[in-house]
Amino acid sequence: MSTVKDIFSTASMIALIMCAIVGTFYTTMDRPQSGGVLVSLSDPQ
Repeated sequence: MSTVKDIFSTASMIALIMCAIVGTFYTTMDRPQSGGVLVSLSDPQ
């Protein structure tokens, strides 16, 4: 049986991985203006 803490830690780990994948995806793209926060985070310009 997994506890609530295990579930939250797993969910946060998945969220971090997803953010990394999406961030890399937006960074390798041609800097879409509608990317919002992800683009501004990966590209401070």
